[in-house]
Amino acid sequence: MAQLREQILVVEDNKDVRELITFILSKEDYVLHEAHDGLSALTMARAFMPKLILLDVMMPGISGLEVLQEIRRDKDKSVREALVLMITAKSQPEDIETALLYGATSYVIKPFRPAALIEKVDRLLHPPTLI
Repeated sequence: MAQLREQILVVEDNKDVRELITFILSKEDYVLHEAHDGLSALTMARAFMPKLILLDVMMPGISGLEVLQEIRRDKDKSVREALVLMITAKSQPEDIETALLYGATSYVIKPFRPAALIEKVDRLLHPPTLI
């Protein structure tokens, strides 16, 4: 039986950064979706129910932290339990702490190395098993 490919939603208002992230992850065996703002992120999360959401913090309109709060309160368990990897230039300890308190699974600071992003995504989607 074929294994289902994991779905990832990339949420980033900067088109170049969004396309870069998608390009980096396209080398892996994931189904990728892109959203350019918070509202479309919520719509797409509910439509595709991705296992992982890569979410920018600083976006116009609804911020990534507000999107994160909405995801964690969603009525659908699959949306609520999605892994959320914040990707942002906000690097102060209080920024990271706030995101984690709001329910982020992990945090990556821009700029990032492509290999480090792939490694982080792979670890989140395929955590090591204890024997």
